[in-house]
Parts: sequence; structure tokens; C-alpha cells
Amino acid sequence: MLKDQIFQSSYFKSLLSISTIEDLIEEIAQYADTLDVYNGGSTTQPSCFICQVYRLFTLPHAEDLGEVQAIIDHPQSAVVRCAGFLYMRFVVAPVHLWEKLEEYLFDDMDLRYAESGKQVSTTVGEYVEALLGKDKYFSTPLPRIPVKVRQMLEKELAPLPQYRKRMEANQRAFGGKRALDLSVEVVIDGKWVVGTAKEFVGRTSLARKVRVKLEDGSAVNVHLGKVVLREKDRSESEESDSDAKSRKRRRSRSRRRNSPDWSRWKGQSDKDLVEKLREQKKEDAVCGHGKAYARRPLTVEEVLWKSDVEARVSLLGVGGEEWHAHRRSRSEREEHAESELTRKRRNEEEEERQRRLRDIYEKYGSSSKTAGYGPTAATAAKKKDVDEPDVLRLG
Repeated sequence: MLKDQIFQSSYFKSLLSISTIEDLIEEIAQYADTLDVYNGGSTTQPSCFICQVYRLFTLPHAEDLGEVQAIIDHPQSAVVRCAGFLYMRFVVAPVHLWEKLEEYLFDDMDLRYAESGKQVSTTVGEYVEALLGKDKYFSTPLPRIPVKVRQMLEKELAPLPQYRKRMEANQRAFGGKRALDLSVEVVIDGKWVVGTAKEFVGRTSLARKVRVKLEDGSAVNVHLGKVVLREKDRSESEESDSDAKSRKRRRSRSRRRNSPDWSRWKGQSDKDLVEKLREQKKEDAVCGHGKAYARRPLTVEEVLWKSDVEARVSLLGVGGEEWHAHRRSRSEREEHAESELTRKRRNEEEEERQRRLRDIYEKYGSSSKTAGYGPTAATAAKKKDVDEPDVLRLG
């Protein structure tokens, strides 16, 4: 249905003249005014943003995700990047979503867009998190994610808030080449394992992922949110006086703010956070059930009564509370009188029914009461010893 609505859109027809990703990027940056699927106040008119995303889907080079990288890594416009993320959410297989979008969960680029007439302010990382964690994009269903993949994503997304705090702290603590040969602990499958941070991997300019050599000799590449510094990472003799003083100042400021040192604090366990996330989803599902149903429309009389109630109250010369109390007492009296009338009418009907039954019984059920009426009375008065036929015979 959404595709048919896009095809009927005059704006999408104008996008058919765009044949390169570079031109489409300029179009998105200039004309995308919302991230919603539909324009404000409409459920049938697709927005410019969703038309641009579908145009990206129809471009011949969009099948190569390397070509789409220019949209996802756009340095200036967050809305352009969101178009690329939404496109990947629709076309990338669910089992590969995490490896494609994991790094962008920590992107702190500001994102502002209009939703239902209100201005929403968030970050690109939170936008990507919503794409991975929710089943709908605004009111439009997203491609279904299998149960096993959904459970894996929940395990990764549940501790994401504290991962973001730890990454921010570790980026300050590591700082360039200082990430080499640091004694750290990294969380793997919910367990903390001792290792040594060797070097940054991926895009070193972002400094979000690091290679850690574990005690068993294996190596893993993880983001800094899963890494904590060990207390014996560096001795006092190995660090300069300025580094020691700056570290002490940071710790003192942290104590004053009553906030933990996220570069060393492990926080809550992933298991507890996953359970909390699933419980929250259950509560949201229960609370959201039935909210889409419309209320019963008011009748004409009810509308006129509600619209003119203040005028009637002012004409009566009484206050609003007094008038409502008077109305309630009057309705109670009317209900009481109505119940009395109903009870009286029911009693009268029952008496009438009993009287009719009694008359019928007296007429047909009792021989003593029926004496004196026609041939029955004559037969009862005349007693004969000889049996006679009951039928009159002629001749």
C-alpha cells in the first residue's frame, strides 16, 4: 500500500530524473523536512523523506552497500544519514544488521526533526537504536526480525545507555596512542575477561573500537563501551606528574558529582539489564493495547447540551457546582419516582393476570360453580336410573 502511494506521488515522479547518489544526497538535504513516513495530518500522502528513501532503493548502484556509505557517513546533514540507515534497515538481512549498524549506535551527531507539529531533538545513535529495537517506524511496520536475532539484539541494546557513558569516559582516558598496551577487562557474553588493549581498529579517527588481546592468546575487536581499565593498568612511576595530577583531579570531580568513574566501573550486569528491557516492553505492549480504538461519537443532543451548558447555567443564575449538584439530585429523584411507578405497574399487571386465571378456573374447572348454565344444569338436576344414549336419535 505504501509503495502504491509513493508511485502516485507527484514528488516521487520528479525524483525519477535523479540518477546518481550524489544528486540524491543534495535533494535529501534540501527538501526532507520530516523523518515521518507521511506528511503531517495525513495517512495517505507520503512524505518527501520516504519518497527519497524509496528512490534510493530504485537506483541501480544502491545494491552495493559501499555506494550507500557516502550517505551514511555524510559529515553535515543528519537527515541524509537517517535516510541511509532506514534504507539499510529495509534491505539488509536481519542477521547482518548488528555488524552493519553497531558502530553508529554511539554516534552523537545532533538530529532534529518535526513530529506531529513538535520539534524533536535526539542523536543519530538513538535513531539507529530505535530502528534495531522497535517493530514499527512511526506507524509503519518494519521488516520482521526472527526471534533468535531479536534476542541477540536485546542482549546488545539493553546495556547500551551505560555503554555510551563508558565509551565517552574511555575516549578521554585512552586518548590516541595511550591505548597501546593497557591492562583492561572486556565483557564477552556477559562475563568480564582480562586482556590487554593493543590498538584502535576500524576508523581510527572515531576511536570507537579497540583490539584486545586476551589472556588465552586470542584477540577480539570490541567497542570502548565494553572495556574498563584495570586499577593496576599503570604504575605511578610510568606516568608523568602531569598525568597523575590530571587523573587525581578527574577522580575528585567524579566524587564531588557522586557519579562513578565509567572507565573503571562495570555497572549493572547485562542479564539484569536485558530482563529490565523485556519487562519494559511487556508493560508498553499492555499499556498500548486498545489505545487505537476511537471513542463513541456524541449525538446531536449531547453536542448541543455540552456546547450550551455554560449559557444555560448563567441564565439559571446558579454556579456550576451548585447546578451540577441540583442536576444530580433531580436525576436521583426521577429515578426513584420511575422505580416506584414501575413497581406499581408490575403489581397491577400481576393482579390482573391472577384474576384472569381465577375466572378461567371457576368457569371450566369447577362443576359446582357451573351449575345453572344450559343443558349441563338440566342434566345435573335430573337423575335417571336408566342409562340413555348421549346422542339424540331421530325416528
